[in-house]
Amino acid sequence: MGGKKKKSASLTPAAAAAGPVNPANPVPEQQKTTNTKTSSKENKTKAPKTYSLTSSSQVDPSGVSDKSVLKVVIQSDLEKKIIKLINDHRQENGDNGPISGRLTTKKLLDLYTALQKFRFKTEHIEEAMKSSMLYGGDLHSNERYLLLTAQLYDAKETAADAKTKKDKTGQRTAQDRIRVIQQEMKPLESHPLFNPAIKVTDTPKEEKKEKKAAPVKEQNEDLNFNLFEQAEKQPAEKTEKKKEQKDVRDFDYTGRSWTGKSPKQFLIDWCRKNLPKSPPPSFQKVPAGRHWRCKVRIQRPDDVLEVCPSIVTEDSMQAQHLGATLALYTLVKGQDSLCGYQIRMENRSSDSTRLLYCTTGVLLRKLQQDRLLSSLTHIIVDEVHERSVQSDFLLTILRDVVHKRSDLQLILMSATVDCDKFSAYFNRCPVVSIPGRTFPVEVFHLEDIVEETGYVLEEDSDYSQRFVEEEEEVSVSVTQKGGKTLQHQEMIMRDSAGWDLGPELDHFSSRTRRALQYMNPNKINMDLILDLLAYLDKSPQFAEVNGAVLVFLPGLAHIQQLYDLLTTDKRFSARDRYKLIALHSTLSSQDQASAFTVPPAGVRKIVLSTNIAETGVTIPDVVFVIDTGRTKENRYHESSQMSSLVETFVSKASALQRQGRAGRVRSGFCFRLYPKFRFNSFIDYSKPEILRVPLEELCLHIMKCEYGSPEEFLSRALDAPQQQAVCNAVGLLRKIGACEQETHTLTPLGHHLAALPVNVKIGKMLIFGAILGCLEPIATVAAAMSEKSPFSTPMSRKEEANLARDALAVANSDHLTIYNAYLGWRNARIEGTRTEMSYCRKHFLNRTALITIENVKQELIRMVEQTGFTRTSQTRSKPKAPPSLSKADSPILAAVLTAGLYDNVGRTLYTPSVDLQERVACSVETAQGKAQVHPSSINRNLQTHGWLLYQEKVKYSKVYLRDTMLISPFPILLFGGEIDVQHRDRLTTVDGWIHFQAPVRIGVIFKHLRKLINSLLDKKLANPKMNLEDEKTIQIIIELIKSENMLR
Repeated sequence: MGGKKKKSASLTPAAAAAGPVNPANPVPEQQKTTNTKTSSKENKTKAPKTYSLTSSSQVDPSGVSDKSVLKVVIQSDLEKKIIKLINDHRQENGDNGPISGRLTTKKLLDLYTALQKFRFKTEHIEEAMKSSMLYGGDLHSNERYLLLTAQLYDAKETAADAKTKKDKTGQRTAQDRIRVIQQEMKPLESHPLFNPAIKVTDTPKEEKKEKKAAPVKEQNEDLNFNLFEQAEKQPAEKTEKKKEQKDVRDFDYTGRSWTGKSPKQFLIDWCRKNLPKSPPPSFQKVPAGRHWRCKVRIQRPDDVLEVCPSIVTEDSMQAQHLGATLALYTLVKGQDSLCGYQIRMENRSSDSTRLLYCTTGVLLRKLQQDRLLSSLTHIIVDEVHERSVQSDFLLTILRDVVHKRSDLQLILMSATVDCDKFSAYFNRCPVVSIPGRTFPVEVFHLEDIVEETGYVLEEDSDYSQRFVEEEEEVSVSVTQKGGKTLQHQEMIMRDSAGWDLGPELDHFSSRTRRALQYMNPNKINMDLILDLLAYLDKSPQFAEVNGAVLVFLPGLAHIQQLYDLLTTDKRFSARDRYKLIALHSTLSSQDQASAFTVPPAGVRKIVLSTNIAETGVTIPDVVFVIDTGRTKENRYHESSQMSSLVETFVSKASALQRQGRAGRVRSGFCFRLYPKFRFNSFIDYSKPEILRVPLEELCLHIMKCEYGSPEEFLSRALDAPQQQAVCNAVGLLRKIGACEQETHTLTPLGHHLAALPVNVKIGKMLIFGAILGCLEPIATVAAAMSEKSPFSTPMSRKEEANLARDALAVANSDHLTIYNAYLGWRNARIEGTRTEMSYCRKHFLNRTALITIENVKQELIRMVEQTGFTRTSQTRSKPKAPPSLSKADSPILAAVLTAGLYDNVGRTLYTPSVDLQERVACSVETAQGKAQVHPSSINRNLQTHGWLLYQEKVKYSKVYLRDTMLISPFPILLFGGEIDVQHRDRLTTVDGWIHFQAPVRIGVIFKHLRKLINSLLDKKLANPKMNLEDEKTIQIIIELIKSENMLR
């Protein structure tokens, strides 16, 4: 021991002087002078002992403590599997050199010191070292093995030359050298990190054959791609089976005055042309109460066709048109027709089709294939006033197409549109006005409804203005024992004052004025709707008026809520008096078709619908319209950089459209559940969607269609968004890896995201949720992000609500807590309505929000199925959601959520309290500065070292993070930003500010795992039917993510 100490004391650290590990600790001058007196031999043998990474690992460029910089470790067996996987992939793709199996401290420092001796700049040295780690050789056993391999080949060549020259002495010397090299190579081959791909076979002849024989290598490569070949062959067999054509069961008919050639005349002409020897079709009118049906009979050579629609019409002529349409459809079904339709997943057109009805998305896809739409002569775009993002995108493209094609006829149609604006946009094109025919509609506003029905607003009613809550932060001083005062920041819900009523309402009763003053305008009064429906049957003015009632509601959750109230209310329990129907785009066509069937005399049909009934469909027998004045619009939230459906008031144009639904066939009545002064304050037209939603999805389509720069393209739109908004959208696409950094070119991930009509963050979560086998929970969480949180916090029971939420808490995650609450609700719902309501009350859950989440989740899963990321049969065959959330699934869900929400991450600031009973608010340091976890989060008092993922950042008097989740390093390294390896400090950095203590190889491994994921997405793009869940890469990534949970 003493000898070693003397050597250490007399050591001259030349290398240390040349390249110190820690620049903050300079080498003393006395040490520098000693360096010149030391022999080179002594320096060579003793220099490595002067280096240590102990001090450097404690130095963090960001100035944080050791515990705050988390350590990253991969299990040795798993690390070996990952390295083999990466090496195999690199060999298959012709990459240079195997990845390093192990990097020792001594060899890293020797390399750094040697480069610094030659006075290279520090940044150049680190860049060169990164390159050597990524593309160079191994720095452990593999490097020595390769060196011995080269020496072995030299010795074998020397032996062969000596044998040719018949030099027995030289041959014997060379063979002795070969034996020595082989003895040294054997222990290296048994090393756990040895790469078997570089192993040398025993016989030199076999070696030469392996070197020269290229076909052997090709066979190996073929074997490596067996998995992909199987994935390609299986879908090929499926494509051979043709799907049977679906029959249309119901025929939705809209009553209108026919112009031009009627369906009846079309049928007569078709029979003359195709059945010349048969008599003309006969039409037999069939009365149905005060309505009509029509039976159509056609004599064919072999049989007789008779059809009669189940839907009734207002007059006998319309019944003949409807019967003729159904007969014509039956005759040409399965044949090539001049008229066809095409929607997202169904195409009923052929080469002989001359008139095609299609959605906006279908026409946009045709534009991707044919930029000038050379096969089309006329394009008719209906309902252009709706101003969706897709319609504005289409109009921008069509405007350019019309300039290039003078022969293309473009017709824009709408009942309520700013004609001058559209005409000016299309180079002052002509405007044609066609007058319509509507019946008068009498309008009643909220003050009239309350006055006539006798509705009384109770003080404790859920619809009272007293319960309008606004979140506000206040500072509360608490005096403890001994006079100690503590300051607490609390979030409270303050009440809003009642509305000020104008003098125009003075002639109404005090009861009506009080109801209007204190009624919550942001909440749909279901009690008032029930009283109004009952009033329509009791009032002498309306009781004798036959006709359906159409109720406009914002969404499916409100439809479900009102549906449940009507079915449980005794006033509407008589089935022979009321027929209740829901109308929504997500309902089946059978359910929707029932809305168009006229009930028997004496039965009142009540249709609960969203704004789909404004212009999309027309129910012929509607006489009464109840307009809640609310709708759902897509709105962009700057705090979360995401969009969601927000409930808002309608525009004047929409209110007039709803009013007109009551005057289609006779004089009608419209009841508006908002005051007249509020209607006057409505905006004339809804704000174009392109100005109020995030533009990432639109920019994806612009780049996919290769229309150039999104900034330049959108500047030509009818209502051009701000340039900064477009730049922010492109920046986000680059940040999440959907777009190349320097050009407007989509990555494989970007191409897949373009196929999903959702927010790009939600889309990325859904894609990786499907790949990693957890689509159902991720779709549920994504639905909750898009909608309102299911947790409610009453003003007077805030502490109870927080405790109820904490009881459902899972894995320090608000997102998984919501999913856990959803699972409990699903299980309670199976047991019955009473159990469901009890569960919601116990855990302070909003049942309407949970119903909405369920519906949105199903829609998201359907979208993913259509893109091919999960097999439809596999998804449908799976059982329902599990009864509880497994701990083993939490790391995978956390990783997928990180993939979608990154870079919304922050480092928790550990601030322990001296008083164990005192709760300290959790503070977080984000890339933009410090913030505090919102009091509604389950992590509001979290005190630990780690990283928090958050959904959005909001600002009151402080900056708060909403919906947080504690995550580990692996998800950030897998799905985060750019990885940088700091060799001297043994740090792996993400995006320049997220630091982890890890060997250099860890950063390199995660870089290559990202490449493997991109490679799989690229293959999926080339072969949409390829199943990624069975890929070896995905299985190893899942094992890697789950292993981190075991290490903790």
